[in-house]
Amino acid sequence: MNYKINGKFFSAEPRSGQCLRTFVRDLGWFGVKKGCDAGDCGACTVWLDGKPVHSCLVPAFRAEGREVTTVQGLAHNGALHPMQNAFLNAQAYQCGFCTAGMIMTSASLSEEEKKDLPFHLKGNL
Repeated sequence: MNYKINGKFFSAEPRSGQCLRTFVRDLGWFGVKKGCDAGDCGACTVWLDGKPVHSCLVPAFRAEGREVTTVQGLAHNGALHPMQNAFLNAQAYQCGFCTAGMIMTSASLSEEEKKDLPFHLKGNL
């Protein structure tokens, strides 16, 4: 099976029943965090074809041939994504565990969606 994660191509076979979160971590992308394992906390949020998903709920095989982006994939040519910079500059992290998922969701929001943050961030604790 072929996968594109953070712009890099991988040929790998996920284990039977393996979720995207553990599959991506097994390939070395540790910015994806394990939280609740139920899709409630958002710590495992990644983009699948540019849309945020809770990777603990997505079977790994469903990402075959699609583009997966983790928090590490937001930076380009050594420069942080504007949302990563915003979190850094505002010291918007506590223990940092939920930060990656929060950044992934926040970075996906349109200007219109940013007008209702409580609604659009409800999937991230």
